[in-house]
Amino acid sequence: MLPKNCTSESADPKENRKHPRVSINVQVSCVSIDKDNFPLDQNKGYIKDVSQGGAAIEVDSNVLSDRVAIMFNDNDNQAVGILGKVTYAKKTSDTTYSIGVSFQAEDKEKIEFVSKIIRFFHYSKRSIIA
Repeated sequence: MLPKNCTSESADPKENRKHPRVSINVQVSCVSIDKDNFPLDQNKGYIKDVSQGGAAIEVDSNVLSDRVAIMFNDNDNQAVGILGKVTYAKKTSDTTYSIGVSFQAEDKEKIEFVSKIIRFFHYSKRSIIA
């Protein structure tokens, strides 16, 4: 079942992209929230690609709302988060869903979030290799 206001499961999210995507793989917390920003549930997930406008996230269960809060801890172990609107949701296996999220913030906040998550991803890759 899709959250309200989402496109159908067969919709191709690539058609709506306005900004180039960067492939990453960063674990995040994805919390479904209601209109008053009250948390409804929490999913663990991985951002698979990100741009200034949004992200594709693989989560462990379907989201309960068309609004989510996305959070991760950066290189300094500081919490970084952003609000988003779910633009599509698709079941990809018995245990995972792929969701598309459009960031709901000012451009400066979007750029800061995207910069930090990309930096974290590249730093993490170097740490594993070293």
